[in-house]
Amino acid sequence: MTGSDRLPSRQRGFWQNGRVIAITLTGMALIAYSLGFRAASFPWADAIGAATAHVIPGAIACIAAWLLQSWITGRRPIWLAHGLLAIGTGLFWLAMTLAITLITKPDIFGHVARAASPGTLMSGLFVYTVIAFIFTLVRTRQHAAESDAARVRAELAAVRARVEPHFLYNTLETIAGLIRHQPDAAETAIGQLGRLLRRVLDVTGQEAGDPLIALQEELILVRDYLAIEQLRLGDRLQIIEKIDADTHDLGFPAFCLQVLVENAILHGIAPKPDGGTISLTAAHQGGQLVVTVSDDGLGAEEAAIMRGGLGLSLLRTRIEAHFPGATTFDVAASPGRGVSVRIAIPAVEAE
Repeated sequence: MTGSDRLPSRQRGFWQNGRVIAITLTGMALIAYSLGFRAASFPWADAIGAATAHVIPGAIACIAAWLLQSWITGRRPIWLAHGLLAIGTGLFWLAMTLAITLITKPDIFGHVARAASPGTLMSGLFVYTVIAFIFTLVRTRQHAAESDAARVRAELAAVRARVEPHFLYNTLETIAGLIRHQPDAAETAIGQLGRLLRRVLDVTGQEAGDPLIALQEELILVRDYLAIEQLRLGDRLQIIEKIDADTHDLGFPAFCLQVLVENAILHGIAPKPDGGTISLTAAHQGGQLVVTVSDDGLGAEEAAIMRGGLGLSLLRTRIEAHFPGATTFDVAASPGRGVSVRIAIPAVEAE
C-alpha cells in the first residue's frame, strides 16, 4: 500500500491531480529552462544540468504547494496565507536549486545564482498562483458534484418516504373494505400483505439510497399487490402480462412499477363500473429495458395526470436520477380510453 492509498478519498484525489500537474509542468519547464540557460551562454551539457537542478526542486515545490492548499482552506485572512505561501514557494525552489548546484557543479554555482535567482523567484510566484487557481477550480467542481449527489439522495429518500406509506395505506384500506363482507378474503389478503411487507422491508434494507432491483423482484411485489386488489374487485380487474425472460435480471428502480400499477387501478379501473384490464409488458430492446403499463380505464388528460398527487412526475424524477439524460418516459392518455406509460432505461444488471 502506498502513501497515497492510505489517504482519505478526497485527499487521494487531490494528490493524484497534483502529481499530474507536477509531471506536466516539469516536462515543459525542463525544455524551457534548458533553452533559457543555453541562451545565457551555457554549453548544452551545462544548460541541461542546470535546468534539471532547477526544475526538479520546482516539481517538489509544486507538489508541496498543491498539498498545502488543503491546509490553507478556511485560513483568515486567506490572501495573506496565499501570499506567504507563494513567496515561500519561490524561496524554497531557489534554495534547493542553489544547494543542488553547489553539490553537483560548484564551478558554475556563481553563474547559476546570478542567472537563475530572479527567474526562479518569479517562477515560484507564478507556479503557486497557477496551482492555487487549479486547486480552487477542482475543489469547487468537486463540492458542486458532492452537493448534487447529496441533493439527489435527499430527493430520493423523500420520494421513497412518500411512495411507500402511500402504497401501504391504500393496501390496508382495501383489506378494511373486505373484513365485514368477505372475512375469508380479508384473511387471505392479510397473509398476502405480510409477504408484501416482508418484500418492502427487504428492499428498503438493501441500502440507504434508491436501489435498482431485479425486474423479477419488482414483478413479484406487483403480483402480490394485484392479488389483494383482485380480491376486492373480482372479475372487474383483469391482468395481462407479457414479460420477456431476458428482462428478469435487469435493474429497475424499486416500487416504480408497483406505483404505476397502483395508479392504474385507483384512478382508471376501480372507478369504472365494469372495471377493465391492466397490461404489463417488458422487453430488452437495443440495449434498453422497455417497460409499459397500460389500462383501459377512465383515462384523463395527459397534463392532468402529470400534475396529480404523487403522480408520474415523481416517478420520472426518480428514474431520471438513476440515468440522467438516458431515459424515456412517455405518457399516452385521453378521457375514456385509459392511460399508457412507457419507460425506457439503460439495460443494466440489478444492484
